[in-house]
Amino acid sequence: MNVHFLRFTLALMLIGAGLARGQEVPADAAAAMAQAMAALGQAAEKNAAAGAVDAKELRALLPEKDAVAGFKRVKAGTESNTAMGFKVVVTTAEFEAIDGDADFSVKYTDIGGLGALAKMAVTMQEVDEETENGFRRTATYDGFKALEEFDGEDKSSKVQIYPGDRVTVEIEANGMSFDAVKKVVGQLALKKLAALKPVAAPAPAK
Repeated sequence: MNVHFLRFTLALMLIGAGLARGQEVPADAAAAMAQAMAALGQAAEKNAAAGAVDAKELRALLPEKDAVAGFKRVKAGTESNTAMGFKVVVTTAEFEAIDGDADFSVKYTDIGGLGALAKMAVTMQEVDEETENGFRRTATYDGFKALEEFDGEDKSSKVQIYPGDRVTVEIEANGMSFDAVKKVVGQLALKKLAALKPVAAPAPAK
């Protein structure tokens, strides 16, 4: 993955963030986005040969059914698909409160070479936004960069963590204090996720 690909893909991510916030995208940035899409296709070919992490290993690192006090795991599943030539493996666990309406989910996604780009996009920025009802800020868990979001009005939270260069972690919660969400994060094996290695893709049939 060369420097030009990194530059253009990061530009693509930042442009997307700008569009999401209603900011105007400069003409030269739009041109960089087009070049990024072309470079992404070339990188996809290289990424396909590297393979993805083993789906069973990824799922085995999800929190156990009774890992979080007061909650029970009601669903866990794994899926694999290919997007733009990149094999993506996603495993998710959903938890519900034993008493009350609170719930949360934990999702691990192996996005291959794009994981390093996503992490770079986050590590290049420091966010510290606060409102009357919540916040959006960068943080660190076990040495890994993260993005925290909390809306105190409806007690909804999202935490995105980037352990290593392949796997992204996302926790979404409803009806929980942010301190409770941080306890969920404390149950995750982030260092083991960072250590996961891809399984070589099988050679194409002749």
